[in-house]
Amino acid sequence: PGITPVIGNGKGKMQPIYVDDLARIVRLCLEDERTDGQTFDLGGPEVFTLHQMLRVIETRLGKPNKTHQELPIAMGELFASVIATEPFKTLGNWVSRNILPLPKINEDQLIMLQEDSVADMTPAKPVFDWQFTRFSDWVQSKEYIERPWRGWKSRWLVTPPGEANPVSGAGKGTIPRS
Repeated sequence: PGITPVIGNGKGKMQPIYVDDLARIVRLCLEDERTDGQTFDLGGPEVFTLHQMLRVIETRLGKPNKTHQELPIAMGELFASVIATEPFKTLGNWVSRNILPLPKINEDQLIMLQEDSVADMTPAKPVFDWQFTRFSDWVQSKEYIERPWRGWKSRWLVTPPGEANPVSGAGKGTIPRS
């Protein structure tokens, strides 16, 4: 079934917010005088551990039984320090642009993986009075499925115009890059 590497214990809590919900909030903040001078902690309607989020994504990709292999934070720190130095930085950027996206992580992200990142939405609820989009729903959305970074393998599989992409199943064919 495969292995998904997880840096740290994967138990830190996070509360992902759908980009369309965030854009709507920004627009409302610009239009609604009630938000003047206020700050809001924002997050989606659900709280997940990294392991739980990965399960939702893996299920969406049709790989629900992958093993999560926890790696020590020290290994992540080593990886982050190596990919931040030349020539690895230049080489990694080239590989990500031309072959396949490589994982990118920095020391701040490693710290965040060890901490909970959740929001108290109580002050925001009366101002932004709507149902926020659940993570499992936006992972299933057309916009998420068709994101260009989702189908990197399509660089190698040129689909005839009018046919669905064989990797992502999205869209109508691709035009080869020259």
